[in-house]
Amino acid sequence: MAKTFSEKSANELRTYEFDGDNFSVTREIDVTDVLAQNKQDRNYYRPGQMIGNTQRHFQKVASIPAEIYFRWTHMFGTPQENPKRWKKLLNDPDNKYMRTSEGRL
Repeated sequence: MAKTFSEKSANELRTYEFDGDNFSVTREIDVTDVLAQNKQDRNYYRPGQMIGNTQRHFQKVASIPAEIYFRWTHMFGTPQENPKRWKKLLNDPDNKYMRTSEGRL
């Protein structure tokens, strides 16, 4: 018979399960705040807003939840190590919810 224990913090739920010789930990993280902010930023984005503005040299293009970022760095390396793969990930329509601006990288 499996024994299960759960603990919840502000945005995380951890479930510990022990079944004889096996032990597992499951983490569920709520990233709805990050995704809602991304959607709001994407709605306020205007193409060409940096033209003529000599003080804005960088533009935020995405906000990636930490768990996904660390999983991707483990799988593909950092954005500096593998920029082509990261651009492909962020340009993928399935990952649009992480983008804060329109267009392609």
